Amino acid sequence: MGGGGGGGGEGGGGDIWAFEAERRRLRWWDRFLVGGLFPKLRVVIVNRLFRHSILFCILASNFVLIFNANKSLVSGEDIEGVGLAVEIMDWGFIIFFLFEMCLKVGAVGLRGYLKTPW
Repeated sequence: MGGGGGGGGEGGGGDIWAFEAERRRLRWWDRFLVGGLFPKLRVVIVNRLFRHSILFCILASNFVLIFNANKSLVSGEDIEGVGLAVEIMDWGFIIFFLFEMCLKVGAVGLRGYLKTPW
């Protein structure tokens, strides 16, 4: 009674390698969608300092947005140097929030990131 998966029979060896490559690809994709590629990053995203820095950046980004909108509505002209500083801060916030998203997707997967209400 022969047992099954002793591997390495003649003929069909290429099919085994193709199947193995397909299995690895699906596992990577499944991990990306559900469990996260780097579950050890979960320690970082639940850290209090990380969460507080995100909240601080959200508030600071909103203040910059309000300041920029108020400045352009009231005066209509750009104060020298302020427009450049606001532009730099906007790009800094974009990069920070993109980095935060990548950390969270890497830690909990895309579905976990999208299902989190916060």
